[in-house]
Amino acid sequence: MTAKLIGPAADALGDRLLSRSDLAAFCRAVAATSSARGAGEATLRRVLKLNRHRSVQAHARLALARMLYADADSFRDYDPSRSHHNQFARFTVPQVREAEALFVELDGKYANVADGPRTVRDAVGPLLNDLRTLVVGKVAPDIIGKDLDGHPMKLSDYRGRVILIEFWQSPAKPQPPRVWGRTAFLGRMDDKPFASLGVNIDPAGTADRAAPEATSRSWVDGPAGPIGRAWNVLDVPGRYYLIDATGVIRLKGQWLQFEGKRSTGVDMYEDCYPLEEAAAPYLREATAKK
Repeated sequence: MTAKLIGPAADALGDRLLSRSDLAAFCRAVAATSSARGAGEATLRRVLKLNRHRSVQAHARLALARMLYADADSFRDYDPSRSHHNQFARFTVPQVREAEALFVELDGKYANVADGPRTVRDAVGPLLNDLRTLVVGKVAPDIIGKDLDGHPMKLSDYRGRVILIEFWQSPAKPQPPRVWGRTAFLGRMDDKPFASLGVNIDPAGTADRAAPEATSRSWVDGPAGPIGRAWNVLDVPGRYYLIDATGVIRLKGQWLQFEGKRSTGVDMYEDCYPLEEAAAPYLREATAKK
C-alpha cells in the first residue's frame, strides 16, 4: 500500500469494515507508508473512533504513535531560512507529547496484546525510551566507554562544541564521493568549535581503521553493545546525531549528506540534510559563547 492509496482504501473499506477485528496488519501498513498530518493519520484516528476491538485499538494506537514520533524525530520541517528553535517548537512538540501519551497508554492498558511474536510492551519500550531521552530537543545522555585505542572516552568531555556522533561499521566497499565529502567537510571544521565522534558497532577487534569514519575518534561498542542499546541503535549503521554546544540534540537521522543542498528521495530515506547547513546556526552560537 502506498501513501496515495491510504485515503481511498479507507473510504473503500467503509465504516462497517473499519470496525472489523482483523485490522492490525492494515494499521501497521498505514504507519509504514505515510506520515502524520495526512491521510494516514486521519485513517488511524477513524479506526480508533469506529473500532471497539481491543487488539485493533492497540495496533491503531501503536501505529499512530509511531507515525507521530517518526515525523517529529526526523524533523522534516527543518528550514535553515527560519528560526530553527521556533521550527522545532511549532512542528514537533505537540506530536512528541501525543506520541508519549499513546506509548504510556500502550505500555499500561495494552501491554500484553500480541504484536507478531512479541507483545506491545516489547515494541513500545525502546520507542518510549528513545522519545524521552533521544528526541530532538532533549539533552543527549552521556556516553562513557573506551575508544578504538583503549583510552577512556566521555561525551560530556566535549561539551562546549557542536558534536556529530555517527554509529558506524566497517564498509564492505568504500564509496569515494562520500569519503571526499567527509574529508572536505571535516577540513572546514578545523578552526570551529566542532567535534566529530563515532560509535563503532563492529565485533570487538574487527573495526577497519582505514574506514572513513575511523578518522573520527570512536567508542568501541560492538553489535547490540551497551551504547547502541542505550541509544536504540543495535545493528544498523549510519545513524547520526547532531548535538549543540549545550548538549541538546538538534538533528538526527540515517546517513549523512556532507555537502550540497537538501535532497529528497535518497535511497529509501525521504530527506537528507546537508550537515554543514544544519550545523551552521549551532556553530555560530557556540562561537559567540567562547
